[in-house]
Amino acid sequence: MNSVANIAKYVAAALSIVGVIFLILILANGDEVIETSEQLQENLVNPYMIFSYILLIVPAAMMLIFSVWYFITHPNKGKRALIALIAFGAIFGIGYALSDGTIISDKANETWTRISDMGLYAFYIMGIGTVLAVLGGELFKAIKR
Repeated sequence: MNSVANIAKYVAAALSIVGVIFLILILANGDEVIETSEQLQENLVNPYMIFSYILLIVPAAMMLIFSVWYFITHPNKGKRALIALIAFGAIFGIGYALSDGTIISDKANETWTRISDMGLYAFYIMGIGTVLAVLGGELFKAIKR
């Protein structure tokens, strides 16, 4: 296990160095030059974006793989996490069902308006649930005494 942590540490350091090199290359050329030159966009920005996508996709895929592996190897412990994920999915599903998609700006479309509304409604539901859980816990403690 210790060797895996060391390997992960060195890989993270190497990826950080590559990211810093890309950042320095982009900053050295300046915003205006990159915006006007398609060749610089292809040579600097595109590899940086591909590198960013890789840095996003690889850890996400590893997280999913190891999560599934954990569920397979520890089914009893994974059951509680699965119940929590289903509850969050239900909350976001209810939030999406409550959203109406009313467009309030000419820069937004119905899909993103619904997603934004879904996030707000999910936040409201979780906030109300938190307040009710705290009040219920305090009430239960008061009755128990």
